[in-house]
Amino acid sequence: MIDRRGFGFALLASAAVVGAPAQAQTPTLSFLTAGPGSGFLSYGQGIAIVVNASGLVGLDVIETAGSIENLKRVEADPTCIGAAFIGSAYAAIHGVGPFAGKQHGALRAIAPMYETSYQAVAKAGRGINKAADLSGKRVGIGAAGEAAEALFLGLAELTGIAPIIVNGSSAELETALLADAIDAIWQGASLPVPSLARVAEKCDSVVFGLTDEE
Repeated sequence: MIDRRGFGFALLASAAVVGAPAQAQTPTLSFLTAGPGSGFLSYGQGIAIVVNASGLVGLDVIETAGSIENLKRVEADPTCIGAAFIGSAYAAIHGVGPFAGKQHGALRAIAPMYETSYQAVAKAGRGINKAADLSGKRVGIGAAGEAAEALFLGLAELTGIAPIIVNGSSAELETALLADAIDAIWQGASLPVPSLARVAEKCDSVVFGLTDEE
């Protein structure tokens, strides 16, 4: 299922491109992504190859917790750009949710990255085939306090399920699922969702999204 509120964006504080003085040496920017195994990290690494090859600007890829951390750091530092869910960017600009009390007015969208599909993966034969089956199950949903967690908790509240939340990077959660330490992973990224695809390659699994009602 495609959640059109889930666009990923690269964001930039306006001071990084507007009125910046010319420099003799090649300037370097930091591209804030997310943790190992995430779509943001893979995307940033690919962008860095192209940008660094141009010789016009240097781009260092920085691993972070994800959207919320990235938005705060981009707001504070004009030498940073970063990936973020558009829902998180909306919250930052308006100073609501995890950004309550501070409107982030320096953020600027550079370009849409991809449409985000939110899906879950579980091992086959475990009776987990839809969102309702996640109630009471251990579900890996990414870094604590980040956008994926907030979205999943909203889904749980609206659908009346009570999952057991497990935090960690995409790579950590993949390992945990394969070792039966958790029951499912829920992640949003471009298709195919990287961590879900890797799990599906390593074991018989079930991948599912949301129903129209959900």
